[in-house]
Amino acid sequence: MTRAIMLQGTGSDVGKSVLVAGLCRALVNRGYRVKPFKPQNMSNNAAVTTDGGEIGRAQELQAIACGVEPTVHMNPVLLKPESDKGAQIIVQGKRIGSGDSTYFKKNKSELLKKIVESFEIVKKDVDFVIVEGAGSPAEVNLRKNDIANMGFAVAVNIPVILVGDIDRGGVIASVVGTHELLSYEDCRLIKGYIINKFRGDVSLFEDALITMTGRTGWKDFGVLPFIPAVKKLPAEDAVVLDHLKVGEDKKIVIVVPMLPRIANFDDLDPLIAEPDIDVIFVPPGDVLPVEADLIIIPGTKSTLADLKFFKTQGWDVDLGGHVRRGGAVLGICGGYQMLGKCISDPDGVEGEPEKMSGLDYLDVETMMQTEKVVCQTTAYADHLECETSGYEIHMGETIGSDSRRPFLKTKDKSLGAMTSDLKIGGVYVHGMFNDDHFRMKYLSQFRNGIQTKTAFRDGVELALNTLANEMERHLDINDILSIAGHE
Repeated sequence: MTRAIMLQGTGSDVGKSVLVAGLCRALVNRGYRVKPFKPQNMSNNAAVTTDGGEIGRAQELQAIACGVEPTVHMNPVLLKPESDKGAQIIVQGKRIGSGDSTYFKKNKSELLKKIVESFEIVKKDVDFVIVEGAGSPAEVNLRKNDIANMGFAVAVNIPVILVGDIDRGGVIASVVGTHELLSYEDCRLIKGYIINKFRGDVSLFEDALITMTGRTGWKDFGVLPFIPAVKKLPAEDAVVLDHLKVGEDKKIVIVVPMLPRIANFDDLDPLIAEPDIDVIFVPPGDVLPVEADLIIIPGTKSTLADLKFFKTQGWDVDLGGHVRRGGAVLGICGGYQMLGKCISDPDGVEGEPEKMSGLDYLDVETMMQTEKVVCQTTAYADHLECETSGYEIHMGETIGSDSRRPFLKTKDKSLGAMTSDLKIGGVYVHGMFNDDHFRMKYLSQFRNGIQTKTAFRDGVELALNTLANEMERHLDINDILSIAGHE
C-alpha cells in the first residue's frame, strides 16, 4: 500500500517546495520509489510535461528529485495569476479558462474530484507520495473552499507535518498560532512540525521547541539549518527575486526588469549559476543599469499590462540608451512580444480588447490568440551552430520580416526573430539556457569568444543530494516515515 505524507507551512515561502524535493531525494537514496504531489499551485513558473500539459515548476524539480518523469497529475490544479484578483486556471495540465474567487466557491467539489483522481493515479506503483501544501492552513477565511491544504488532507485522510521558517521571524507564534486557529478535525491530522533555515547554535532554541510541543501536542521532527546549496535549486515564487544581491567580483552584467507578472523566471537560473556573471533583477522605481552587457526581458503572464508598466517605469528609455551603446537584448516569450512593433488582442485574451505599440526593436507583430501553445521543443540555432531544448507556453503568434532570421528553428518551423546584426533577438522557448553547450555558445559573445562550460544540471543534482543528506542529519526521517504508515 502506498504511503503518503503532506508538508504544509505556517505561510508562503517557508521552504515547503524545497523540503518536499529534499525528502523525495532522501527516500529515493534509501531505495524507495517516490513521487511528488501538489493539489493546487499558484505560480507563473510553469513546466511542460511530455504530453503537452502544464504543471508548477516546483513539481518538475520534485520529480527530478524522485528520478521520475513529471506528469500533469503531480499538480492537477495550477493557477497562473493574470491580475490581482483573477488567474488562468489549468486543470490536469489543460487551460480551462480564467476565474476569480467566485469560481472556486462554485466549483470546489468538481476541482476536488479531479485532485483526488490525480492523487490516486500518482499513488500507483510507488512506496511513498510526498505532498506539498500551499500558503498556510491557518487562513481560516479560505478554509470553506480550500482544496490546497487541510481541505485536501481531510478529504484523503493524510497526515501532515507543519513547516515553519525561523529566518522570517516569529516562528514560535506561527506554529502555536496555527494550532490555535485550526479546527479539531484539521488539528488531528497534523502530527508534528519542522523548523527550517536555522542559523547559529540550535541549543539556544531548545526552550522554544519545548514550548511549541507543549502548546500544540505536536512532535518536533527536527530543526534544519540554513543550507547554502539550496540557492542552486530553481525557486517557485517571485518573492525570492527581492533577495538576490549584486555580486562584487563578476564580469558580465545581465539586467532583468522585474515585471509585475513575471513568469518562468527560472529561465535565468543557469545564468545566475555562471561564476563570471552578475544577474541584476531591477525592481520598479530603479533605472536599468548602464553597465549592462545584456538586457533580458523575461516572460510575463500579461504582456500588454506589463508592457504598459515597462514604459511607465521609463525602462523603454533606458533600453534605448543600452541599444545605442551597442548592448545586446533578448526577449523571452512575453518579452519577445514586447520587442516587436505592436501587439494586438482583438478577442480580449488578456483583458479588454486592445492594440498597443511595442518597443519596436524587432520587425515583427504579435496577434494574441485564444488557443494556447503548450509543447516541449528541441531546436537548432544557426547563429550559434548548436542545438538546445526547452518548452513553449504562450497564447500569441508573432510574425514579420525579422522572423525570416529566426533565433531557433526546427524541421517544421522557425522560432523567434533577430536583427541583422544579431544583437537583438526574441524567442518563445523557455528553458533553453539549461543546455550547457547552448549557454556556453551564447555567452561566448560576452567572453571575447571564449567558450567556458558550467554544468548546470550537475549543480542541481549536487544541491538535491546535499539537501537530502542534511535532512537525514538533522530531521528524524524514521519518525516521519512512521507517521506516513511505514513499519
